[in-house]
Amino acid sequence: MMTIAAIKSDERIGGYTQEQLQAAFTAVADPADWRAEIVAWVRRDQLAVTIAAVEFYTATKMQVLADDGDWFKLHSVGYRKGPAGDH
Repeated sequence: MMTIAAIKSDERIGGYTQEQLQAAFTAVADPADWRAEIVAWVRRDQLAVTIAAVEFYTATKMQVLADDGDWFKLHSVGYRKGPAGDH
């Protein structure tokens, strides 16, 4: 997993703590290459934090590809292909 700059323990990014963001990102990122494209199904109750986490860690926007009511298929080009990546 990537090394990230620490944020203050009481600081929130998009309303979430660093621990919440990292847990959500870890759940959808490729464990062998966190910079890779992300395609993942996420439960409704994890949707907002997952979108915030991917946007925070990759500097890219998430797209909702499918929605079956309780689950959402999400996509991000990933850090590497995003504006902050090495393309």
